[in-house]
Amino acid sequence: MKPLNATHPLQIYSNVFTSQPDETHAIPHGTLLGEWLTANIPGFDPDNDELTFSLPFDQPVTAPVDCHFVPKKGVVKVLTFGLGSYLLSKMTPKPGGMKTSKRNETQGSEIDLSSASNQAVKYGQPIREAFGRSKIVPDYIVPPRRYFGPDGKTHWIEGLLCVGVGDYDIPASSINVANSPIVGLGGDNYATIYGPGESLAAEPAARWWHTSKEVGPTSTGGSGLALGTVSDATRQAPAGSYLFSGKTITPVSGQTFPTNWETGMYLQIENYRDYQVAGNVLSGDMAGLQVSGGDSVELAGDAIGSRAVTSYTAPTTTNAGTPSVWTAQTAPALSYASEPAQFTVNVGSVTGVVTLNSDYLDEPALIDDINDQLTQTALSGLVSVSAGLMITELPNYAARKITVTGISGAVRVFGSVSQANQNTVIGTARVEAEPAKLTLAGFDYSGSSVRLSINKAGETFVITGVSANLLTVDRVDGLGASTWLGWTTGFTTSSTSLQLDPDTIEGGWVGTFAATPGDELCDRLEFDVFMPQGLIRYDSDGDPHEMPVHVYFRYREGPNDSWKQVSKPFRAQTRDQFGITFSVDLPTPKRVKECQMRRRFAERNKQNIQDKLEWFGLRARMVRKIDTYPDLTTLAFRLDGKSTSAESESQINVIATRKLNGVATRSIGEAVNYIARNTDMDTAAIDALSADWDQRGDYFDFAFNKATTVKAALDTALMAGYAEPTVKSGLISAVRDTKRDPVMLHAYQHTYSAQNTTSEIITQIDMPDQNEVEGLDVEYLDETSWRVETLRCELPGSTGARIEKIECEGITSRTKVYQWGMRQLMSRLLDNVQYSTKTELDARNSEYGDYVNFVQEIPEWSQSAVVESVSGLHVRSTEPLAWVAGEQHVIALQRVDGTMSEVRDATRVDEFTAAIDTPFEMTAIPQETALFFGIKSRFANPAIVRDVRPSGGETSISAIAYSELKYQYDDALPPA
Repeated sequence: MKPLNATHPLQIYSNVFTSQPDETHAIPHGTLLGEWLTANIPGFDPDNDELTFSLPFDQPVTAPVDCHFVPKKGVVKVLTFGLGSYLLSKMTPKPGGMKTSKRNETQGSEIDLSSASNQAVKYGQPIREAFGRSKIVPDYIVPPRRYFGPDGKTHWIEGLLCVGVGDYDIPASSINVANSPIVGLGGDNYATIYGPGESLAAEPAARWWHTSKEVGPTSTGGSGLALGTVSDATRQAPAGSYLFSGKTITPVSGQTFPTNWETGMYLQIENYRDYQVAGNVLSGDMAGLQVSGGDSVELAGDAIGSRAVTSYTAPTTTNAGTPSVWTAQTAPALSYASEPAQFTVNVGSVTGVVTLNSDYLDEPALIDDINDQLTQTALSGLVSVSAGLMITELPNYAARKITVTGISGAVRVFGSVSQANQNTVIGTARVEAEPAKLTLAGFDYSGSSVRLSINKAGETFVITGVSANLLTVDRVDGLGASTWLGWTTGFTTSSTSLQLDPDTIEGGWVGTFAATPGDELCDRLEFDVFMPQGLIRYDSDGDPHEMPVHVYFRYREGPNDSWKQVSKPFRAQTRDQFGITFSVDLPTPKRVKECQMRRRFAERNKQNIQDKLEWFGLRARMVRKIDTYPDLTTLAFRLDGKSTSAESESQINVIATRKLNGVATRSIGEAVNYIARNTDMDTAAIDALSADWDQRGDYFDFAFNKATTVKAALDTALMAGYAEPTVKSGLISAVRDTKRDPVMLHAYQHTYSAQNTTSEIITQIDMPDQNEVEGLDVEYLDETSWRVETLRCELPGSTGARIEKIECEGITSRTKVYQWGMRQLMSRLLDNVQYSTKTELDARNSEYGDYVNFVQEIPEWSQSAVVESVSGLHVRSTEPLAWVAGEQHVIALQRVDGTMSEVRDATRVDEFTAAIDTPFEMTAIPQETALFFGIKSRFANPAIVRDVRPSGGETSISAIAYSELKYQYDDALPPA
């Protein structure tokens, strides 16, 4: 009797790929097979006739069950309900994306916060496996560690990334952050590649640091968690973007106003903007300021204090101007190799010399060369040449006069230069808009630009209405009266501060947050304190001084344990942002589930003091670590924030070439052999195709980032070489149709005629319709830009009315993509003739992708018969031969293996007999050997097999017609 927990194996076999089970699953004893498959295999289809099970679906499982995969139509297929061999099967978890934020409300410079945004890998997904040459954005293996350097102004990130399964050739110069090579960043930035199995024991970036997600940048744009004060009313509105319009303020990035704000509360509003400085005059956007000479303003930001207003000037608008234009008098010559031309282009007082000493395909090519030469002169960025050899001034327009001075041969380029110079058109100069200007008495700033919040002195903002999503304010004087018109033009900004009058009491604890995940142990804690506005105080004379602050950090394993507290006082004199990373070493590894922090004294909230503190980060270094990854290529890196935060797309990426058999290669054949390395391969066929691919320069450059099957991977790899997988004699093989040598078009190909078919040979022609595609837009990853580009493939004269968009994977060369796309287009246009028939056993000699002949019984076209006799150069048929006056005839025989002999020219001897000029290279058997006869241009129809289907004693075969036109663009160059 079976125990209650007994199971039986379900063994999945694919006869195409292996003689061993591809997968084995355990099914509980007594479970109905169909019920288990439905419950455990997503998308299971009981009607899939390509799967055969050794047990009916409605029977209980009491013994091992076998599932066999039976491919149809001679083509390799895959199991369609989730079982089967996967090419990429190794998974590793990675943390979700981490967001950094910079706040723009400091008086000094901002820290560049480090960010290495890489492709996320969720648990259970496969690791990438790349072939050929690819741009790869590696994935995190362990979470990255971010921390501040000793100078407090550099934010570092270090981590370990996975390039992919296998070994890769990755030059140091091809390891980039966005588009910048890491080797060129200098300093302590570095990136190191570790091959499969190399030790990472001494690599600090390979350590697992767990970062608490609750501590750090906030969803409303804050850099960290404010170490603030305890008060009855919320002192400050959340950070984020706000719309200022009229006398209303509206949150526009998801934040809401504090619920305990009330009408009548006074509000400090600081909008920080950049202004240009010229002496004591500020220029820029001053919407809502509403001041005039004699008023005073309060400044915050890069300058602090009150200043008297000398004058205020409202802004004006911009006049863009018009370009100067010089136009040639005639169309240019295109040949200058034997008779060069040289001329000078003059734009005002700036000149540039152009020399033409080449022959050009057309006028656009000539114009491109002239423009390229102009960019190498002082005229770069001033003018551009366009169709008709029109020289046009580029923005910003300065009303410069454009002329040309001929040196030699200029008349062949432009015609009459003197006439063109007389006709030159002088444009109008751009007149810039004048921003609002504010002149302040006693204002003195050393820079050319300044970041300030400017408010009218003596007037205060007061809340006149408040809800979660709308704040109404007015600006009143000391008596409560208002003449303020509001922010009449309106603007949106995230560089703003909305807060009530400050309270001054001790800061409260922020937290509690866990430092370690699950039951993991750590031996070190790190926490970051960030000063988003710097740390500084000014005396009454405006002189700067150090500002001291003090934070407390405490932690414990759980709520029943006592707190362990550390005190961290520090001081600074800087208005620049900076941060400090503190560490706490644990003598004994612990699980730290609770951490808190607070500041000792409250934030001052005075214009002469900047002491805002934020809890920026919390990390724990795990005791558990992995020192080697046997099957993976990894990348350890350390980068500062200046290298990673400039653009949102800043990603660590590499240009990597896969190594197979120890050698970097882009070979299609090498990739195919690797993908199918655990199967029985038709190596001779793959080697033959590889020689052709290598000779043509066809490569396979592709990274598999998702789980796939061997069949799907082979499809992708072979597509790059115009081939596809198939099965021949039980082996995985590949077929690729290409242009045939006309001499050997018919010879040595299996031939089907009335002599070996059991039914009529049917020709089916799909006639073109109004929806037939005229061209293809091919999307591909370009090897130069490493972006997805689109290339139009169409025939000359195409109207472009019916364009189909397709994707090309594995080909990165624009030229090769064009050739591939044109092959796809020609297939759509020409694969419209199909032949089909039935034989007894003969058709089983043909396989998918084979070249074959069809000889049809068409009067005065082609026919088949049987050889009655062969005497010297005379061949006699058992049936009359259909001679057509004025036509050239040919004759061929069928070999015993079913293939056609060489085709010989035939001349009439009599109705049954033909004379040939050269003997056949085979011996005909009278009354047995088949004979093929007809007009030379159409006696046999070459075709490519698409389906061979045995059924009982008969075999059906179908094929598409061969046309050499299909391959006419296989070596073509794409349009310019």
